[in-house]
Amino acid sequence: KREAAGSDKTIPFAVPGHEHAERLAVFEGAIDAISHASIEKQAGIAWRETERISQGGSAAPNMTKKYLAARPWIRTVMACYDNDDAGRQMEARLRRELKDTDVEIVSCPAPRGKDWNDYLILVTAMQRKK
Repeated sequence: KREAAGSDKTIPFAVPGHEHAERLAVFEGAIDAISHASIEKQAGIAWRETERISQGGSAAPNMTKKYLAARPWIRTVMACYDNDDAGRQMEARLRRELKDTDVEIVSCPAPRGKDWNDYLILVTAMQRKK
């Protein structure tokens, strides 16, 4: 629930994909990254085709750029931020941070709910009703 004292804020929480996955999904929180992977797995989608990182609410400057520098094979960054003003601001900041890179940035908020964890809860509830 809290940051560990002395932790390096430039190293994100990550849900790795398979080696040389070409997509990176960027989330505000770790629970959203895990929820997104769970949704894809439940839907039968090859969820390891995408790497996922969480920026821990508000990313340290150049966190994503640093992550991408170590993975030059990533071609697409999915901005999977919350459906609120803070999420839109984080996406704008990500776009500024990566403007000089060769990656394509795709807006990818949850289709419904505040975030990807809310969406997982909605999807799970709908599946239980069937």
